[in-house]
Amino acid sequence: MIKIGICDESSCDCESLEAIIRSNSEGRVILIKKYNNMAAFKWAIEDEEEFDALFVCVGSGCIFTNNVYGVGDEFIRDKDWSARIILMSETLEDCVNAFEIDAFGFICKPFDRKKVGAVCRKLFRIFHNEDIIAVHKRGMVINVKLDDVVYIKRNGRKICIIRKVGENLSVYDNIEEIEYKISKMNPAFCRLHNSHIVNMGKIRTYNRDVVEMENGDVLNISRRYVEIVKKRYRDEFLKGRVSIGKVGKGAYDRKKQE
Repeated sequence: MIKIGICDESSCDCESLEAIIRSNSEGRVILIKKYNNMAAFKWAIEDEEEFDALFVCVGSGCIFTNNVYGVGDEFIRDKDWSARIILMSETLEDCVNAFEIDAFGFICKPFDRKKVGAVCRKLFRIFHNEDIIAVHKRGMVINVKLDDVVYIKRNGRKICIIRKVGENLSVYDNIEEIEYKISKMNPAFCRLHNSHIVNMGKIRTYNRDVVEMENGDVLNISRRYVEIVKKRYRDEFLKGRVSIGKVGKGAYDRKKQE
């Protein structure tokens, strides 16, 4: 899930921007929070609300200039942000601020859907290498980095997520729905059995019938998926045609040495 904050005194602009962002999300799970006054935005940040990206209105006539709250552009400029910052303004002169705070981008108002869409797509491409799947357990939402997942298995009504880092997770979910979500985010994952989805970057050894994962677990490849796995792993993954960032570098390096 990607958490995005929109900070603008104009409710119409907030709604318009949210619509553009969602139209460019390509099916990703996005949580958007909107703030129409500086006080609410400050309270959220000071309450340690975390965002992956912030669309912030700056410049003259905006709530983020110096005002009765005694804060303004300095609040944006001086804070050490972990989120990507996209500044918004009606004047191009404020584009200078984008360089001063090393912002991710700048959007001119009124919004041009194509230009805003281009910024959004550029933003989402970055998160492609930071893919996270959200799972629900006992009323909580747990974000799991796909890069840490070794494989996923179905065990009755439960889904077990076997991870390289952190404890394994057991949740009630549908393996077909999880496969659908993952396939939209990371092509390194492949179904090899009705009960197993593996991260190809975590395969230690492979033959026609079984794979050994880097944690030592040995998984059977069902007859139904033999040719699919062969094509995905040998013809796509090992030949480097699948771009998956850091996932699977070890396996790819071993192939080059053979």
